[in-house]
Amino acid sequence: MDGTEDRLHEIDLHQVERIRKLSVRLNRDLALLDQFTGAMALQEGRKDFEELGVEWTGEDADAAPQPSPDQMIAKLRADQTRILQALKKAVWDAGRTLVGDSKRWKATAEEVSDGDAGA
Repeated sequence: MDGTEDRLHEIDLHQVERIRKLSVRLNRDLALLDQFTGAMALQEGRKDFEELGVEWTGEDADAAPQPSPDQMIAKLRADQTRILQALKKAVWDAGRTLVGDSKRWKATAEEVSDGDAGA
């Protein structure tokens, strides 16, 4: 019985580790998405300034010439989409792993139940 309890505990620990890793990944990727949203907002502001004929005084005003605001926004959106896709994949992979672990846990627990019933 101790061996079975150890196996069940090992499965539980694997699930907890997977959830913790997913949590770290979610926090990091969501922070990245926020950064991209902020960068897009700056480019939208730059575009508004240019359309109104006002000199841009944002963070990147003194930087080397950059692509147009529309080009920058398109690039940022594409990058943001890739981050979101990676984030979704991480969630789906974690979900599949947790389902598999849950099935393994139930099968292991059933082995114990069947063994107890036969005794």
